[in-house]
Amino acid sequence: MSLVDKVNDLATRLATEINAIRTEPLDHLTITGTEDVGTGPVAPGSEPPLRIGNVNGVHLRADGNELQSMSNNDTPGALGINVNGGNIRIGQGRQVRAFDFGYMVQNTDSNSRITVTHVMGMVPTTVVATSANNHVVRVFSTNSNTFTLELRNTATGALVGQGFTCSVHWFCIAV
Repeated sequence: MSLVDKVNDLATRLATEINAIRTEPLDHLTITGTEDVGTGPVAPGSEPPLRIGNVNGVHLRADGNELQSMSNNDTPGALGINVNGGNIRIGQGRQVRAFDFGYMVQNTDSNSRITVTHVMGMVPTTVVATSANNHVVRVFSTNSNTFTLELRNTATGALVGQGFTCSVHWFCIAV
């Protein structure tokens, strides 16, 4: 048998073996890589243990304790969890139907209020908001798409007035 025939035979046997491995169901899968998922470009040799999707497009990276959604090789992306419905449970706690959080800079209206748009599609059970400007933030109203916050001066308790630029971190949840 010539060298070319031996190489072709080996390639055929390897392809058959690989195909058999790929088609057998797995009872479990263990990935032992130790690289961190990171959010920057993935250099050869520093790939995260698990990557699902195209590295140059939308994909998910995972390691032993982190999960990171990416829009491309170096831009973090939005992570959707149960986007088609279903409750979310974290630990042994109550089921969470929906949650959203964010940060915004906005000017207050004539009633010293700002309106925040959330993506839950239902009325939040709880809204928590803090002002980076060290003002008292009170939840004024909520609905399935927005909630309104009222800002007051911490020292005097007076409304901050119209046109006050405030930075607000917020979190809302429905259980």
